[in-house]
Amino acid sequence: MSFPMHHNEIRQGINPLGDRQKFYDDFMNGCRENAKEYASGCDETEADRIDSNLRQPAFMVNFTENVGLSS
Repeated sequence: MSFPMHHNEIRQGINPLGDRQKFYDDFMNGCRENAKEYASGCDETEADRIDSNLRQPAFMVNFTENVGLSS
C-alpha cells in the first residue's frame, strides 16, 4: 500500500500506478464504516500520521557526522 505522505489528497497529474486517490479514499471510507461510532478516530489518526511525516525531517540527526574516530 502507498498513501499520500504530506497531504490527504494526491497532488499530481498522471499517475502510472492508477487512481491512487480512489484507493486512498476507499480505504479511509472503509475505516470509517468499520469504526462506526469511532469513525472520527480514522481521520484523527490519519491527520497525526501526516503531521508526523511533515515534522519528522526537522528532527532527524545524522549521528555519523558527530562520531569521532578513536585510535
